[in-house]
Order: sequence, then C-alpha cells, then structure tokens
Amino acid sequence: MNLYNLIQDILKDYSIDNREDIVWEDIDFFKPWEFSGEMSPILIYRLDRARRISGVPFVITDSFREGPGDESAHNKGKAVDIRCHFSGPRFKILEGLIKAGFNRIGIYDRHIHADVDETRPPEVAWLGKSQ
Repeated sequence: MNLYNLIQDILKDYSIDNREDIVWEDIDFFKPWEFSGEMSPILIYRLDRARRISGVPFVITDSFREGPGDESAHNKGKAVDIRCHFSGPRFKILEGLIKAGFNRIGIYDRHIHADVDETRPPEVAWLGKSQ
C-alpha cells in the first residue's frame, strides 16, 4: 500500500461514525442489493472497515427485517448476520468487527451477528445456535 492510499484509508476511517448518509461509491466491499432494507450508515461503514481489516469475504445472510412486535436491531436496520462455517474465517471476521468498532457481537454455529444498536448494552458477546 502506498502512502497516498494509507492516508485515504485513515481519513475514511476517521469520519466513519459521523456519516448521516451512505455514499455507496465510498463503500469498497458491499453493494446496496446485499441488504434488504434501509440500513444504518454507521453499520455499513463499520462493516466495510471490518471487511477490509479481516481480509476475508463477508456474505450477508440477514440484514433489515420487519416483523410484528420485532424490536431487534435487524428491525431498525442496525444489524447484519454474516455467514461463517469455519473457525479460521470466524476468527478473522471477529477480529475485523472488533477493530472496526463493533461492540455487540453474537457468535453462532453458522453465522456471526454484528450490530450498532445504541439502545442495547454495549461491549457484549454471546453464543447461539443458528435457526
């Protein structure tokens, strides 16, 4: 990586949590069609940063969803589930998510949940079984 690209990455990361809109041209690893509804800009920019840090592909299996009485972070457009079946990529994805600023992470047998829902407790990780 040359110095110019390094500076660009630092500047992009610096402003990541202050974005009010998603500028898809600034997103390196994802396209709007990978998400099923209106998503939080903070989530998308952190997710893009996590993908860059991890160095492994992220396959989004769940993003925005609605349901009666559903108060989940997914319902607010503030959560994604990332496909993950093996321990090597799981470690890299988790490392990327944490370094990118995610502090709510669920580790499941077939996916990893990451969210930016500020109405829920921060700095938590949990284990679960995929449905």
